Amino acid sequence: MANLSLRDVPEDLYQRIKEIADRQRRSVNQQIIVLLEQSLQQKRSRVEVLASIDQRNATIAKRVGITPDSAEMIAEDRQR
Repeated sequence: MANLSLRDVPEDLYQRIKEIADRQRRSVNQQIIVLLEQSLQQKRSRVEVLASIDQRNATIAKRVGITPDSAEMIAEDRQR
């Protein structure tokens, strides 16, 4: 495994990580690894996010029918 060294960590950030580590019964080092892993897992590419939105919209459209385009509805309201 690789070793990593952090310098100039703000004290308040260190304390927050330490508090979380204490609650989870982990060392600070273990907690930092967990936080890094969680952060990397949450990152999704723009393409993945847009594909997920399209899929969700298709599911809703199947269930309730095609919904009107909100941009068109807003434009109509502004013309009144």
